Amino acid sequence: MSDKQKKRVLLIDDDTSLLVTLTDFLKFEGYEVTAAASGEAGLVRLREYTPDLIILDMGMPGMGGVGFLRAISDERGKPKHPVLVLTARANMAEF
Repeated sequence: MSDKQKKRVLLIDDDTSLLVTLTDFLKFEGYEVTAAASGEAGLVRLREYTPDLIILDMGMPGMGGVGFLRAISDERGKPKHPVLVLTARANMAEF
C-alpha cells in the first residue's frame, strides 16, 4: 500500500510503552501513525495532521480524554473525527 493510500491514525495515550507498542503494531499493519502523549499534544498534532481515526486514552492527566473530546467536538458535542476510546477502566460512567 502506498503512503497516499494508508489510513492515518492519531494515537493519544500517556503510557509511553503502550504508545510504542500500538504504534509499531499499527505501522506493521499498514497504517500511518502519529502519536501524542497527552490531550494537549494531540490538539497540536491535529493542526498539521488529519487522521482517519483517533485512538484516545480517556484516563490521562491534564485535559485528559474528556477535555480532548470536548475540544474537537462541534456545538452539538459530536467529534469532528472518528474516535476509538481506549481505557483500562472498567466503568466508562466515571468519565
